[in-house]
Amino acid sequence: MATRSSVGSLTVSRSSSSSGPKSSPSSPTTGMSELHQSILQQCHMELKKNLHVEEDILHYLYSKEILPSKDRTAITASKLDREAKACRLLDLLPSLGSKAFQGFVSALLSSGLQSHRELALLLSERLAASS
Repeated sequence: MATRSSVGSLTVSRSSSSSGPKSSPSSPTTGMSELHQSILQQCHMELKKNLHVEEDILHYLYSKEILPSKDRTAITASKLDREAKACRLLDLLPSLGSKAFQGFVSALLSSGLQSHRELALLLSERLAASS
C-alpha cells in the first residue's frame, strides 16, 4: 500500500514496505506521525541553531489552527533567549497534531528569512529520503 506525504510543494509517495518510521493516518485529533517526529529529532540541532521563533512563525501556526493561543502567548511572553524559544516550539510541535509538521514547514517558507527557507528544504529533503 502506498501513502503520500506533502511538504510545501513537495509530494512524496512512500510504499508501506519501506523501512523506518511509518506515517500515521492524518487526523487533526491525532498526534504527529512517527516519521515526522523522527525528522524533527534528526534535525533538532540545526533547527535550534537557525530557527528564529518570531511572531510570524507563531502567527502562521496559530492562524492555521495548529498552535493554541495559550502556547503562542507562552512562547512570545517568555523571557527566554532565541534558542530556548526555538526549543520550546520544537518540543510542542509533536503534540500539536497531524497538521503540525506540514504547517511548520509552510510557516518556515512563508517567513521570508533565507535561514528558514533552508530549514524547510532540510526537512523536505529528510522527508523525501525517508520514502
